[in-house]
Amino acid sequence: MITTDRRVYYLRLISSPNDYVAKISFDYPDENRAKWVKVANNPPAAPTGLPFVGTIEDLNHDYEIKGDASIRPDTVFDDGVDTYIRMNSNVLHREAPVLAVIGPDGKSEMVNYRVQGSVYVVDRLFDRGRLILGSGRKALKADIIRGAAKQHKLFARDPFQGLPKTEQEGSLAQ
Repeated sequence: MITTDRRVYYLRLISSPNDYVAKISFDYPDENRAKWVKVANNPPAAPTGLPFVGTIEDLNHDYEIKGDASIRPDTVFDDGVDTYIRMNSNVLHREAPVLAVIGPDGKSEMVNYRVQGSVYVVDRLFDRGRLILGSGRKALKADIIRGAAKQHKLFARDPFQGLPKTEQEGSLAQ
């Protein structure tokens, strides 16, 4: 079962030793059409090419990694907004583990992330996470534990950058 902000999908997955599907996506034609119209009317600014803003010194590398060596990431760091998990490049040629965040109650929770090459980009910070490959007692697991976080700015990225200031904001600043 996959729950999105629009629908709940019930899927039946059947594995085959000869077939491999790297990813699956959901397509909403009306939303895609609206995005293309918006882009056509307001072209985006040129991207910087960096997945995070700031310098290497601004990144928090204080993570402990434990568990099965075959699925342990090479490095984990965050920029105060997103968490980056760099896996061994072998993950590109074999089954990749899934990521779950361990909640305060000790239970696994689903988390939004995307895979760019051999890097998992998690759309939030977390204190404990677990990479899992397989199921049941034979599942391989690797834990990611965030140490004492470095002092970060409230926002590593300015979410309001480029937006025009309203009259109300101008009067508040005076």
